[in-house]
Amino acid sequence: MLVVLRMATTLEVHNNSKVCSTRCNTQHFSTVGIQEETISELTRSEDAGYNLLESMTKYYVTRAKLVTKVLKYPSIEDYRQSVDELDQKEYVNLRLSCLDMRNNMALCYDMLNKNIEKIITPRTSHSHALY
Repeated sequence: MLVVLRMATTLEVHNNSKVCSTRCNTQHFSTVGIQEETISELTRSEDAGYNLLESMTKYYVTRAKLVTKVLKYPSIEDYRQSVDELDQKEYVNLRLSCLDMRNNMALCYDMLNKNIEKIITPRTSHSHALY
């Protein structure tokens, strides 16, 4: 995970730097495309992580409301059952989210690892002739 974060930081630094050139060629466009695709994949993975955190917060709020009702009406068994069902539902959601995060990390690692040279040095070998 640290390797993916280091590669993502390197990508952001190189993507935010200005590229001054008077001539663009096909290889430059392909490396820019790879950078944009990688950044969009990293952003999608980051959004999925934030959505997971938000869903966990909503789960705890919902569970607290149900437990309050269980304490307020201890004789009604449906409230107890609703807490159990909510817990089971959240377990399934967390399990699927963990699998999704694993797949996202593997995809990002693979994408960054295969394209690290194009990400770090996006210019072609003819860049010295441009200046």
